[in-house]
Amino acid sequence: MDAEAATPSRAASLPLVGSDLAFDFTNTASGRDTPLYQDHLHAPEHIIAWSRHAKVLTPEDGVAIGRMIAGKPSLGRDLLARARQLREVIYRIALPLRMANCRRPAIPTLSLASMPSASRALG
Repeated sequence: MDAEAATPSRAASLPLVGSDLAFDFTNTASGRDTPLYQDHLHAPEHIIAWSRHAKVLTPEDGVAIGRMIAGKPSLGRDLLARARQLREVIYRIALPLRMANCRRPAIPTLSLASMPSASRALG
């Protein structure tokens, strides 16, 4: 086992606050492009743990997949690499959308009474 795979992971306990499964998955890494960067997916087992935590996998399916990757380490390495790639693609797609929403000015609440022509028409 390499040093990264031996690193403790919070994958099974990260808050699921992304309001969407895909966004929750992107949150398995944080602090991108900063010295505070953290990746919680260090090993294939961490993907299984997060997937069970997010209710994507049943405990039984998690055990079965764990056995499959234990029996074929290259399968686990491929799972880890593809999961990380997918996570970063989702992040790159979602980030501009999030930034656009953050910069959008608030839309004022409109009512008929606030519109001069409507006020005159209503008398």
